[in-house]
This record gives sequence, C-alpha cells and structure tokens, in this order.
Amino acid sequence: MAIVKGILIAVIAYFLGNISTGLLVGKAVGHIDIRKTGSGNAGTTNVMRTLGWFPSVLTLLGDVLKAVIAVAIGGAILGEAGRYIAGVAVLLVSADLNEVMELSDSLIVMHGGKIAAYFED
Repeated sequence: MAIVKGILIAVIAYFLGNISTGLLVGKAVGHIDIRKTGSGNAGTTNVMRTLGWFPSVLTLLGDVLKAVIAVAIGGAILGEAGRYIAGVAVLLVSADLNEVMELSDSLIVMHGGKIAAYFED
C-alpha cells in the first residue's frame, strides 16, 4: 500500500509542478506568452527581465507555493517519505530547473545531510 501511496504523491506533485506560474503571471500581468519573449523560459528570471520585479516575485511565490502544497500533501499521505517523494517530483518538473542548470553544470539535491539526487548537464 505504501508504494501505491508513493506513486499517488508523485503524480499529484507532478501535476502541481506542471502548473506554469510564469506563464500564468505573464498572461495575467503582461498579457503575453512569456515563453515567446526574452530567453523563452517560463521561469522567474525571464519574467523579471521581461515584466519587472513585481511579476517575478509573484512567479517565485507561486512556484514556492506549489512545492509547499505538494510536500504538505505528501506528508499528510505518507509522512516523511511522502514529503521527500513530493519534493523530488516537483523539482524534476519545475520550470526553474532549467534556469538552475544554466547557472551550473551540475545540481546536487541534499536531504538529511545525504545526496538525494544528482543532475548533470
């Protein structure tokens, strides 16, 4: 049953992570498709460069809120393991992962003092 719950958490977190906050903010604030301007990325940095600081703060808060909601749902369903599964699932589909990877050639995700995931460009 724990495996089914883990899969459910990953699916919920995946769908939450797929909500493009930058795209929603771009449409609401600037009436543009943020993916067709600037760097073409729907992340916070492109929103800031294209629309300014306030829309980028909204984008960042929306992205953080998605992760918080996913982790809270994961914790409610499966405890500590559920929070971990949800956090990794949201990170993997986040629009900002591309921006993070542009800053470095690798990304290490730490959990509990140990390497939980490693991404290499």
